[in-house]
Amino acid sequence: MNFIICPLDLPAAPESVNYASAIAGKSSSCVMLLHVIRNYRNPEKSKSVRSAALLSLKKLIVEFQQQFPNVKYSARVMSGAPDEAIRKSAAKMNADLIVMGSAGKGTLRRIVLGSTSEAVISDVGCPVMIIPHAWDQFSLTNIVYATDLKEDNLHSSQAITTLAGLFNANLYFVYISNKKFVQTNEALDDMTRKIRRHIKYKKMSGYMLSDSNVSSGIVKFIKSVDIDLIVMMTHLNDGAPKIFRKSDTVSVLHKIRIPLLVLRPSMKEVLTEN
Repeated sequence: MNFIICPLDLPAAPESVNYASAIAGKSSSCVMLLHVIRNYRNPEKSKSVRSAALLSLKKLIVEFQQQFPNVKYSARVMSGAPDEAIRKSAAKMNADLIVMGSAGKGTLRRIVLGSTSEAVISDVGCPVMIIPHAWDQFSLTNIVYATDLKEDNLHSSQAITTLAGLFNANLYFVYISNKKFVQTNEALDDMTRKIRRHIKYKKMSGYMLSDSNVSSGIVKFIKSVDIDLIVMMTHLNDGAPKIFRKSDTVSVLHKIRIPLLVLRPSMKEVLTEN
């Protein structure tokens, strides 16, 4: 991992910068703070707003540089549509990860909670980590990957083993089926063997749950384990990632307020070490 983009509204909430910095500190990555301003017809107004935003980002860098002295930061201000600016920056910088907050008063709130989230998640070429608002304590000790055990899903899960390894985290693979079944040791062994054909990570374990939908199954699981990060892979349906629609899954994930890492089937090598 070499480059992390952290899109920010201003005034900035620190939680996403904190996560980006902590991950960068472990992986020797650079962090770019990105703010997107609207297009102004008046060039002087645009210049003034851009300068003020850049100054705010630089002040934030000074603040976090004291806590993370080994992290190399940069700041960038772009104008236009936020989702397009994020995609362009990710492509230009060959970003390995985007870390952004889930709430704010400006454009990023609309990206995460509105329809443009589909554009960011479906088009950007790297994983996206979303940090709940006011989530001020960084921890990556226990990571849950909600899997359907299909080949593309397990291939994509390779992307999180490097991240888990950086923090020596426990990695839980949770299979949730809407069909009723009895969990047996034999079934768990079969599941674990299938996962280990794709994943070479020691601190990994598998769990099987029966529930009406994935989101409620995750809620039940995290009641028994102190989870720091949920990982899900989007399955595109008519061009839109299911988990970012206004569905039961989204509402539950927001209610439980746990950081979320979104992968896509093509991301199996993005988070690998360089």
